[in-house]
Amino acid sequence: MVSVALLIGLLLPGVGFHDQAREARASLAAQAAATGRPKECSPRGRRAKKVTVWQKVRFPKLVPYCAHVARSHALLASDAKAALAEAEAASKEWPGRPGSEVAKGRALLALGKPEEALQAFEAAKKLDEGAIEEPKAIRDFGRALTLRGRFTEAAAAYRVLVPRAGLLGANDRATTLLEAAFASMADEAGSDAKPGPEGRFSEALAFLTEVRESETSPLRAEALLAMALVQDRRGDAAKATSMSAEASKQSVDVSSSPWVATKADADALRALALESRDPSAAAEAWAQYLAASPPAAFAAAARARQTELKKRGAAQPKQPKKTKAGR
Repeated sequence: MVSVALLIGLLLPGVGFHDQAREARASLAAQAAATGRPKECSPRGRRAKKVTVWQKVRFPKLVPYCAHVARSHALLASDAKAALAEAEAASKEWPGRPGSEVAKGRALLALGKPEEALQAFEAAKKLDEGAIEEPKAIRDFGRALTLRGRFTEAAAAYRVLVPRAGLLGANDRATTLLEAAFASMADEAGSDAKPGPEGRFSEALAFLTEVRESETSPLRAEALLAMALVQDRRGDAAKATSMSAEASKQSVDVSSSPWVATKADADALRALALESRDPSAAAEAWAQYLAASPPAAFAAAARARQTELKKRGAAQPKQPKKTKAGR
């Protein structure tokens, strides 16, 4: 039986998803409002803004569970360990719910544990196939798949995400499109399927073009360099050279490129960025690309560029030796 005290509490005005988190950390709940609310914490009905009395009667653990999930998502950017602890607390409070597994997956990925993150994401999907639907959660799912080399699944996740990428901030949106492009390219590179009617890597090129066409994108030069790599792999070496030279003029920075799908692709981008400035260093970067394990895709194109760079380096005039004054 339900106690009188509990009934009184339940009959008070409904307390929403944000309100419960606010009791502990108001700012964290506000941050979480638009980023991590799972289906089980969403009010029923088109006009509902708060969890109803009847939801609380039927699911007495709903409110504390949702508060833990809210705090987990809100803490993610600042304290991934605390975010994981909140996700685990939510799971203990109300076991067998997909929202806590999604929160756990995101926290584990932030802690550098992609395999464990995938296990949590997949547990959420077993509980509810549509559990991973919020843009940042889809992105983390795609990242985890990419890090584990599951490129076909990663590309599929990004295809779901890209139409929703406008809900992300400018930097996150641009990074997401770059991630999607490289996941798509890695998937197509390892596929035996015939190229589409527009040629190889048309999807990757479309994602990168979208970054380039946004005047406010913070990664336009990086997208241009990535487009150069795509063009080289499509067989247009001249266009690739032109585009990579233009990207270098725009001070492209690929010293850290977390959006690439493989280390080999990171080496290829670095090689392209160096070609117009330092042919010898670019040739060495291509050598690292070719030494990748497993064997790098498009080795013939990479060797052709490496050979040309070595010729350019050998053709450069040697600097005359300095002589002592008066001689």
